[in-house]
Amino acid sequence: MKTMLIRTALLGTVLALPGGVLAQQGPTTVSRPPDGRENIPVQVTNNGWLDVGVYAVVAGVPQYLGEVPGLSSGQLKLAADWVSTGDVRLLADPIGGFGHYLTEPLRPLRGDLIQLRLEDDLRFSTVDIRSTVSSG
Repeated sequence: MKTMLIRTALLGTVLALPGGVLAQQGPTTVSRPPDGRENIPVQVTNNGWLDVGVYAVVAGVPQYLGEVPGLSSGQLKLAADWVSTGDVRLLADPIGGFGHYLTEPLRPLRGDLIQLRLEDDLRFSTVDIRSTVSSG
């Protein structure tokens, strides 16, 4: 119970970032895009011990993408429609742990691959956007 309260408080901290951009939105909901939309792959490498829940923060609302077990990798999908509405951020929340990792605003394009590398100390985590379209 205490862990759940701490996790709720941490997520609340993320939603109350400077400027109140994320805090101005309505209640947090988890929704999934209908089938048939184009997705952007998100390759997650989790070098930490804990399983991590990964969210896309779209218009200030966290959208659950999936979970990546500790010390493993996983491929998640980000709906292209979510990106077309503006900047999107990725949020990594260790299950049963403390802290989180929130990326800077991302603007992936059609054919891009997002690579999210999570370290055991989340402060050293990184995100990259790579084009998968050949130029020639």
